[in-house]
Amino acid sequence: MLADQTQSMIDVKSMTEVKERARIAALQALDVLGAPREPALDRIVRMVRLEFGAQHAGIMVIDRDRAAFVARDNVTIKSIPRDEALCNIAIQHSEPLIIHDMLTDPRVHGHPQVARGIRSYAGVPLRTRDGYNIGSLCVFDPETLTISPSSISKMQELALLAMDCIELRRLAIQDHLTGALNRRGFMTELDREIRDLPPGASLALAVVDLDHFKQINDRFGHPAGDSVLQTIVALATAKSQRSEVIGRLGGEEFGILMPGHDELSAFTWIEDLRRTIEALRLTSFPNLTVTASFGIAESGLTAQSSSAMLAQADAALYRAKSGARNMTVLASQFV
Repeated sequence: MLADQTQSMIDVKSMTEVKERARIAALQALDVLGAPREPALDRIVRMVRLEFGAQHAGIMVIDRDRAAFVARDNVTIKSIPRDEALCNIAIQHSEPLIIHDMLTDPRVHGHPQVARGIRSYAGVPLRTRDGYNIGSLCVFDPETLTISPSSISKMQELALLAMDCIELRRLAIQDHLTGALNRRGFMTELDREIRDLPPGASLALAVVDLDHFKQINDRFGHPAGDSVLQTIVALATAKSQRSEVIGRLGGEEFGILMPGHDELSAFTWIEDLRRTIEALRLTSFPNLTVTASFGIAESGLTAQSSSAMLAQADAALYRAKSGARNMTVLASQFV
């Protein structure tokens, strides 16, 4: 009996961990934490604060260890540790979390926000289309608030609208065929990484072009070409273990942004991907073979701008395409 209970507890813990990993993956896929502030979300937050007559309101998302505001009204902080956020409690439920008085509510007895002077709170979970709560739309105040059912209903509708804004923004920068970032989204990410690069840190950029891709479409048809493009992105995504970002720059050309990599470590990463692509065989098209050429640039070897870094990687790619193809060339080899 004890063994069965222990196993049951292990199973529940394991399932909880799996669900949490999936929730974090859903949050990361939306790229909401690193995105520029969205005016529409700021307006939603302002409407909620005015509806409740609260001092503070925001949209907070819950990452692994921190809780961060992606929109806020009359809130000065940007993020706090996850376990200090009331929104971390809100995401555990499907219904709104309403706390009229934190001093008397046993659910938040001793919570850090009490010591910070917060007396009342209302939060509605922000749920993705796949059913993951990534954060909440919330109001909070140092005084007790009158929280009516009609106000909560309006807040729930605005939470749905906020999720629509977040997910539509992602769609606007996503390539519909492969699921990678489109050129606009990728270049925005590259700009941000270069801008925020700490002193002494490294950043590599690889540009990828599939060899003789037109021949694949001509010989096997466009469905085969589409399948190849989707598979290449899937292979690169599956290989990513750090914070690599994949984008489709146009046609059969892709970019892979590699924060934390210098040229040599990027070369090792890319060469492994190149060999994987070379060995690729598609079940639906057994006679189809694919190779790719790569050019790699490192931020420390180029001017500190996305256009300059991309130009360096493109130049390296051109050398690879002009040579034997199915190879990787480093920009530093001819700088």
